[in-house]
Amino acid sequence: MDYGLNCSVADCGRYDFLPFVCGDCRCAFCPEHRFGDKHRCPGSSTDASLLVCPKCSLVVSSKPGSGTDSASDSDRLKMHMAAECSAKVPSTSPGKIPCSAQGCTTAELWSALCPDCGLRFCLAHRYAASHKCAALAQASIDKMDRKAAIKTFVSDKLGAHASAPASSAATTAAKQPKPMSPAVALMKLKMNAKGDAKIPSDLRVFLSIIVAADAPQGQHRTLGVFHRKTISIGKLVDALAETAQVANTNNVAGTGPKLSLFHGATGMRLGTLATLGDLLGSGAIAQGQTLILDRSDSDHVQPCT
Repeated sequence: MDYGLNCSVADCGRYDFLPFVCGDCRCAFCPEHRFGDKHRCPGSSTDASLLVCPKCSLVVSSKPGSGTDSASDSDRLKMHMAAECSAKVPSTSPGKIPCSAQGCTTAELWSALCPDCGLRFCLAHRYAASHKCAALAQASIDKMDRKAAIKTFVSDKLGAHASAPASSAATTAAKQPKPMSPAVALMKLKMNAKGDAKIPSDLRVFLSIIVAADAPQGQHRTLGVFHRKTISIGKLVDALAETAQVANTNNVAGTGPKLSLFHGATGMRLGTLATLGDLLGSGAIAQGQTLILDRSDSDHVQPCT
C-alpha cells in the first residue's frame, strides 16, 4: 500500500511519506520545495502573502484574476473555508481504518476486529464492554432468560414436592441424624476437655464422664476431662468427685453405696486398683471413652445409650 508521494519538482523527485501540497498548484512537494518560490509555482505571485488555513494547514494565497488579490486575510480565509477547505480535507487519512464506536473519530492503520459483532475498533474501544457491543447486550438478555427459566423450574419442582402425600413427609421427618463418628467425637472432646495442663500430651487419657450420682433421673451432667495414664481408678474417682462437686464418702464406714466408675457401654464396674494405662493396654477402654460416675453397691448399672 502506497502512503507517500514523490516531490513534483522534476530535478528532485524525493519520496516523502508526509508530502506538502501546494495550495495554488495542488502538487505535492518535499520539505525543501514546499514553498511556491522554491518550486516556481505558476499559480503564486511574487508578492502574495502566505496565509495558512488553521483547519487544513494549507497555504491560502491570492491569485491574479481570482477576485481574492485585493481581499483581506480574514475574507480570503473565509472564502477558502467555504469553497475549498472542507472538500480538500477528508475525515480520515487514506489507508487508515476508522473506529466503529459511536462518537469516536479515531482512524488508525491497525484495528481490532470484535469476534462478537464483526466490526472494527480502535485500541481504546477494542473490548466488547468499551464499545457497547450489541452481541454482549444480547448475551446479557439470554443470561437473564436462562435465570428466569431456572427459577421457574425450581418453583415448579418445589410446588410438586409440597403437594406430595403426607406419608412421604412423615417418612422424611422420621429419619434420624447419623451418629457422630468416634474420631470426630474425640476431636471435639480434646478441644473442650479440662485437666492438669502440666500432663504431657502423650500421657493424657481423654474421657467423657456422665455424672449420675445424686442427680435426678434424666438430668445427668457430662464432663470432658483428661488425666494421666498412671492414675488408678480409685484415685480417679476421688478426683472426679471433686471436679463434679459430688459428695465422696468412700472412706467413711456405714455411709451407704460407694461412689464408683462404670463402663459407659457395658455398665460394668471398673476395678479401683487398675490404672488408665492398664485399661487402655487391655482394650477395656479407649481414648474418648464414656464412663459413668455413680453411687451403687451393684457391679452393674444401666449403660448409657
